[in-house]
Amino acid sequence: MRSAEEHEAATRAHLDRVARTVEAGLAVKYDRLQVEVRLEAAREALLVARQALDTAGTALNLARGAPPMPRFRPGPSPPSPSPPALWPS
Repeated sequence: MRSAEEHEAATRAHLDRVARTVEAGLAVKYDRLQVEVRLEAAREALLVARQALDTAGTALNLARGAPPMPRFRPGPSPPSPSPPALWPS
């Protein structure tokens, strides 16, 4: 999902740049329209990713025997255990 969020943000930034170039007369409105279409596709991909995460969370809860709600929300990873000492102190 992070990838979809980053893609949407990058596309939004690109749209801002293209809009400025259109206003400056260095690009045509069609260029802006193309980026707007790409932005909508990126937003759709983000919605699909969020829905997939919710569906996977519900499936995980059901597999664990838990009620489907509240949905599973991944949290921060637990700290890695420190490796055993090679030499006794």
